[in-house]
Amino acid sequence: MAKYSFEFKLKVVEEYLDGLGGYRYLAKKYNIPSFTTVCTWIQAYKEFGETGLLRKRQNDKYTLDFKLNMIESYLTTETSYHELATNFGINNPSLIAGWVSKFRKLGKEGLVKQQGRPSKMKAKDNKNNKNSQISKNDADRIKELEQQVLALKIENEYLKELRRLRLKESQKKNKSQE
Repeated sequence: MAKYSFEFKLKVVEEYLDGLGGYRYLAKKYNIPSFTTVCTWIQAYKEFGETGLLRKRQNDKYTLDFKLNMIESYLTTETSYHELATNFGINNPSLIAGWVSKFRKLGKEGLVKQQGRPSKMKAKDNKNNKNSQISKNDADRIKELEQQVLALKIENEYLKELRRLRLKESQKKNKSQE
């Protein structure tokens, strides 16, 4: 993907906002390979202002708890990736989609980024010291239980939200009947 300067992006966005052309027209006029790129710039500008068009020099780092909260919010509410990203100030909704996908495939461990290069040395087998190591079956069971706990938390939050919405709806009916 080609990199575009801030000034160029701002120029294209301002032309769109001034009504001088649509997504496809501006992409063709400025030889931008895809009109969705123009669309993305315009959305970022509308949501974050000029800072939404700036290219980040360094990727943001998000904690595991933050990622899990985002996933839980997505799964328990009917909000889209785009809405969640906007609410939490993330300029890239596909980042949240990636987290959800990894969580569904690999669980909590899929969200943890490994630091550094993996070791080339083989781990030593400590078969003699069974008490200090957790067996593979125990580790699998723990992982399974953690996923089960998270699923129950998500279900619980969903039911709380459902109850809150029903109470709100019944209060509206009671007010309208009065």
